[in-house]
Amino acid sequence: MKKKKIGFISDNMPWDKRTWSGTKSKIYEQISKCNVEVIWIPVKFNFHTHIYKICLFLITRLLKKRYSIIHTTFVAKQLSRSIDKSLLESVDLIFAVSGSQYLYKLETTKPIIYLADATFTLLYNYYDRVSNFLPFNVKQGNLIELTALNKASKIIASSDWCKASIENDYGINPNKVYVIEFGANVDEKDIKNNIVTPKKESNSMLNILFLAVEWKRKGGEIAIDCVKRLNEMRIPTKLYIVGTDVPIHHKNESFIESIGFLNKNKENEYCQFIKIIKQCDILLLPTKAECAGIAFCEASAYQLPIFTYDTGGIPNYVENGINGYRLPLSCTGEDFAQKIKTVVEQNKLPSLKDGCNHLYNNKLNWEHWRLIFEKTFLNKI
Repeated sequence: MKKKKIGFISDNMPWDKRTWSGTKSKIYEQISKCNVEVIWIPVKFNFHTHIYKICLFLITRLLKKRYSIIHTTFVAKQLSRSIDKSLLESVDLIFAVSGSQYLYKLETTKPIIYLADATFTLLYNYYDRVSNFLPFNVKQGNLIELTALNKASKIIASSDWCKASIENDYGINPNKVYVIEFGANVDEKDIKNNIVTPKKESNSMLNILFLAVEWKRKGGEIAIDCVKRLNEMRIPTKLYIVGTDVPIHHKNESFIESIGFLNKNKENEYCQFIKIIKQCDILLLPTKAECAGIAFCEASAYQLPIFTYDTGGIPNYVENGINGYRLPLSCTGEDFAQKIKTVVEQNKLPSLKDGCNHLYNNKLNWEHWRLIFEKTFLNKI
């Protein structure tokens, strides 16, 4: 039987692990494991787009505003029309990841599956970089989003938070929106499953992982304050910072182990990442804005109980009392420290580790994503 062909729309190579925190490459990998042929359909920025970007930059700089060229109809029109029509015609199904702009003026009769971790409405004024736009940029951002959602035959949302916005903010029929959580962006062979973790002695070093590329949004200062206070509470604690550089005013803190950014495309750096996550006990990620958070899947895979804020799409990935805790956004570093102290002293880490293992095996893994994708979408082509 001839394999079905899926066109994977992307502005860069979908197998590149640096793209979208490696999530796009995992999705590409999982779809490729189905009984289908996956064809990359590239989209390209042209010269006019670069000129338009310069103009927007100058205007917004003068007006002290921000901008997003991909949320303008000028650029969305150019990107969607840059797609090779012969490639579109050669496939049976089109798949687009978080790229509403790719679908804006796309002309095709082929069914489209659109995956999103957030809508424009959710992102605007939630992330600092997606705020303070000129009014036209906001209006066009919503128009592009609505157009993509209407064009899609089926929509995959990475969280209930995202699904609710698709349905309530854009009036999309709930019957075509499905929630499938993301998985861990590491190789399955490197994940230690069903390992009985020894109880942590009360006087041994507590190794906490802070895993993030963006220092401010992910709550780097709060994480450092938390670990500092844990040490003051006589709970020996070390903070491993991976993904970003530590600000210079924290360079001499004895409880900090700064690793920096690790490129998972490079074998030695990927192995270093695996080594670090294996030796840690807890993931501390007090992020103020989060659509999903691959770090939560990776922490669950390696049985690291998670301490984070209750915001965005996080509830699908961190369940209170199961694989960690979500604290209110008003909580401080001291509040996080007190919560961790309570968990350690009440010997709750082992049960939370079991919860991590359970959630990872049952939903926070890419095989689970693929099986639902295959059953829900591919079997109906």
